[in-house]
Order: sequence, then structure tokens, then C-alpha cells
Amino acid sequence: MNKIIGVTRTKQKDLNYASIIQLIHSDPLASRVKLSRATGLGQATITKIIADLISWGLVKEARSIDTVMGRKPICLTLDPYKYILGAMRINREYLTAALYNLCGKRLCMEQVGFAKDKSAHETIGTLKELWTKVISGFDRKRIIG
Repeated sequence: MNKIIGVTRTKQKDLNYASIIQLIHSDPLASRVKLSRATGLGQATITKIIADLISWGLVKEARSIDTVMGRKPICLTLDPYKYILGAMRINREYLTAALYNLCGKRLCMEQVGFAKDKSAHETIGTLKELWTKVISGFDRKRIIG
């Protein structure tokens, strides 16, 4: 991966993790070798990042890919149900609260029309009611965002 000038070491690390997660999400045959080639990161760095992602429960080793020679690469996949992403949106026409899995599949959504005559305090109260309705039935410890 090309280093970005003016970026702190911590920010570069975060960018590396984000790139790996995005590549795993977009490629059903993602392996450590493919990730290394795609990002330009060394094998040791990829191995460390993948080990972290596996220990956090974000990534799973799926299956081996048959090859003619050498060690069989192991496919990596996101665990879409380890965590649930929560999102809220306020726009001129409606209020929305929704939950998504890590692969972007919407699990639940509630939406109401935006009442322009309501105060900001009342609007936030309505959004809070929507959020409470959306998260009911889900393990709150798994909801992030």
C-alpha cells in the first residue's frame, strides 16, 4: 500500500485495516497472498492484521482453494453477524433508524415523515422512539455505530 504523506502511523494502520476489510468484503476468494498483492503490504503485516481481525470476530477462515502447486491458500470472509451497525438519518422529508450487518444487508428499518412544525427537542424524541423500536429484539451488545 502506498504511504500517504502527512499521515500519522496510527492513521496509516487504520487505513491498512480498512483496506483489508474492504478487500475481503469485495472478493469471495480473498486470501492472505491476494491481499498482500492488492495492497502492497508485506506478508507479515497481512498475517498480523488478519490475526487481529479473526481474534475480534470480524473475519473467518472459510475454505482452501485448490492449486496446482504449493500450499493451498485459505479464503477469508467477513462474519456479517458478529456485530450490527446502527444508523440514523434526518432529512427534510423523513426520519430513519436502521440496522445493518457487516456486509451491508439491512436487517431492520423504521421510518416516519419529518414533521417540520416540531421543535428540535420533539424531533430528537421521535428519533429516539424509532431507535428503540428498531433495536428491540437485537442483542444491544452487538450494535455498534
